[in-house]
Amino acid sequence: MVGEVNPRMAAFFIGQYLLYLAIYVPSLVVIASRPLIRHSCYKMMLAVGVLDIVIGFFATFLAGVLSATGANYCDNTLRLVVLGHVVHCKKCRGSEINNK
Repeated sequence: MVGEVNPRMAAFFIGQYLLYLAIYVPSLVVIASRPLIRHSCYKMMLAVGVLDIVIGFFATFLAGVLSATGANYCDNTLRLVVLGHVVHCKKCRGSEINNK
C-alpha cells in the first residue's frame, strides 16, 4: 500500500539538497586546499562539512525520494527507523567532532 505521493514536496526536498551541494562543495574544496588543510582547524571543518553532506543526503534527499514514492511509516517501518537512527548517529558524531 502506498501513502500519499507528493511530487511538489519531493521536488522541494531534492532541489534543496542539490542547491545545498552546489554551495557547499566549492567551500569544501577551498578548505581542502594545500595551504589551509595543514591547520587542524581546517581539518575539523572539512570533517564536519563532509558529515553535513552525508546528513543532508539522509535528511533532505531521501525525504524527497520517500515523498515521491509515497512511503509512509506503517508500510516502511523498518526502513524509516533505520534511516532515522543513521541520521541521529551521524548528527551525534558530528557534534562530538565539533566540540573537541
